[in-house]
Amino acid sequence: MFDELLTNCMLLVNLPYTILLVLALVYWTTVILGVLDFNSADADLHVDGDVHGALEGGAHADGDGADGHTGGDDIVSGLLKLAGIGEVPIMIVISIASLVMWASSVMTNYHFNSDGALWVGAVILVPNLILGFGFARLITLPLRPLFRVVEDDEGSQHEMLIGKPCVIRSEAANLEYGQAEVRTEGAPNLVNVRTRQETPLARGEEAVIVDYDAAKNVYVVASIDWEA
Repeated sequence: MFDELLTNCMLLVNLPYTILLVLALVYWTTVILGVLDFNSADADLHVDGDVHGALEGGAHADGDGADGHTGGDDIVSGLLKLAGIGEVPIMIVISIASLVMWASSVMTNYHFNSDGALWVGAVILVPNLILGFGFARLITLPLRPLFRVVEDDEGSQHEMLIGKPCVIRSEAANLEYGQAEVRTEGAPNLVNVRTRQETPLARGEEAVIVDYDAAKNVYVVASIDWEA
């Protein structure tokens, strides 16, 4: 039974969905182990900016692509809007969608495409995408108010750290990378930071948090005597 399932997962028509599901499992494993931050995918993909911009751009694209958008852009934008990406963490949506699409593809091809014909896989591609992201929307719909509350709480916490002193704990803090320790009443808080000054801050140097970059999910720090 397991061997038969594994064989079907490895069929060319099912392989893209299998790879997507495996990548989602790897992501959640790294989150559980603490290697990645839960919100790292949203920060890297700029959900609040680029994704919403893509949705707006896709909605205003005309049929002949005069604005630089194609039918493929409209499909992707429609799927993102259908799934509600931006209202819940993007990896939750992708994980649910990948699981549904994988199960749907494996079962459909097992019952109706035992030969693994690529044209059948191509025919079910778009319906499978709609099914996957549609289920993701349905499942995450009750969770959206909860994520809005969490986002508001996180926003308040970010604002509370602005103006706080910190100490650089990474080898250096610069325009591209850095970590700093913020002293709190409890345990020290280690946060990701960036600078706006060309000269990097060295390990152990004291700095102050001057801003929070929501798009990148990092704090902006400056040396004590730095002037904007």
